[in-house]
Amino acid sequence: MKQLILSEWLLTQLNQAEFPARMPNHRRVYAAIRRAITEQALPSGARLPSTRNLAEDLNVSRNTILAAFEQLLDEGYVTAKTGSGTYVNYTQPEGFGKSGSQANTTTTKATTINVGNNATLSQRGLASISTLALSNQVSNLEHGYLGHEVQPFVPAEDDYSRFPLALWRRLLNRQWRAINPTLLDSSHDGGYLPLRKAIADYLRVSRAVNLTVDQILITSGTQQSIDLCARLLTDHNDIVWVENPCYWAARRILEVNGLQLHAVPIDSEGMAPSIQDYRVKPRLIYTTPSHQYPKGMVMSYGRRRLLLDYAQNSNAWIIEDDYDSEFRFEGRPISSLQGMDTHGRVLYLGTFSKVMYPGIRLGYVVVPPQLVDSFKSGLYQ
Repeated sequence: MKQLILSEWLLTQLNQAEFPARMPNHRRVYAAIRRAITEQALPSGARLPSTRNLAEDLNVSRNTILAAFEQLLDEGYVTAKTGSGTYVNYTQPEGFGKSGSQANTTTTKATTINVGNNATLSQRGLASISTLALSNQVSNLEHGYLGHEVQPFVPAEDDYSRFPLALWRRLLNRQWRAINPTLLDSSHDGGYLPLRKAIADYLRVSRAVNLTVDQILITSGTQQSIDLCARLLTDHNDIVWVENPCYWAARRILEVNGLQLHAVPIDSEGMAPSIQDYRVKPRLIYTTPSHQYPKGMVMSYGRRRLLLDYAQNSNAWIIEDDYDSEFRFEGRPISSLQGMDTHGRVLYLGTFSKVMYPGIRLGYVVVPPQLVDSFKSGLYQ
């Protein structure tokens, strides 16, 4: 491609929507030249115009072209030869742009499924994707999503316009001015210690949780906490009691981990297992006792006591998802199930998605003392 032709082609490309004017000029030039190379409009070995000439043709500064060329050099799309110029140095990967039947592939005990690109997944991966896809369809129906629009009367949607952004911004700025660089490290044992201390104080006062700081592990939210519990406490095909109806994301995560879900009915006092249910011995019991999802009832004190005794006698673990416990129309909240546990059978899950906002992606799990070391190891696997 001659210099004049290349310059005209680049000018045409730079006017397209995918190279918007708000993008820095050197990024626009870099992206346009990279496209010419990857689409073989500029074949391997082709000599690029000098930075001075290209800058004049595109009506940009020479520094803009130099910055674009430097990034192309760093990423291996071009090579510079002293005293000679800059040349395209790019070869398409074998099979690039070909269909699955045309490209050479090595087959193993796996199946190909179209997930964005043609990724080769294991049978377990395919099963997970199928389960996730079905669960996502169900959750979209439950939450009233059509496309990307939320429909009227959808539960658990937030009014972000009322969030105190100005106050939140001031608090963030104040803390960042005094930040310790160690906060940026990912090796904190179970999570950032000052945060865990603050959560421990909050849970003792507001939810009567019985804990030490060491029992708190910071996660990215309730879903990661559930997955961590499922991975470390169950084996494939173990039985999990879940409420019927149940939080859709919890159901999805438990199913993806290969567990058998046993749906237990609920009544005005929460989870209400029958004699037949008690005969189905679970490894895990997942419950939302303080605000049942999605119906909202609170598990009675007597029902909590029965569930704790059953977990102890059957060697089961209880996952207490303390969903939405901070909000009540009247009366004081009942203490957490974990705070009533005298046998160390309850794992307590919490999040700041309700009291703050979902995008904060900050949750925690309080594990029994005997599980602390194992869960800290599992958190970083």
